[in-house]
Amino acid sequence: MFSEIIGREAITQFITSGFRKIFQQDVQSEFRNLYADGNTVILEWRLQARVANGKLYDNDYCFIIELEGERIRRLREYMDTQRAKDVILS
Repeated sequence: MFSEIIGREAITQFITSGFRKIFQQDVQSEFRNLYADGNTVILEWRLQARVANGKLYDNDYCFIIELEGERIRRLREYMDTQRAKDVILS
């Protein structure tokens, strides 16, 4: 579950199916800040949701997105993985 998702098909599969299997109810997204400089974009995001086991998930994320032309070349995601593990996998 906590591994790299690489490639267009894997990313599309997670967004369209995997996300909803984990975060099932009361999903709330809050985009906090967006920074851009050249081909690099930084996005701060908060996600709250009720997960499959009924627990409330609340975590902050930071995405660093590198662009190449009009496409995403690379995306790195930072989050509190221990918090995610404690809520989602327990």
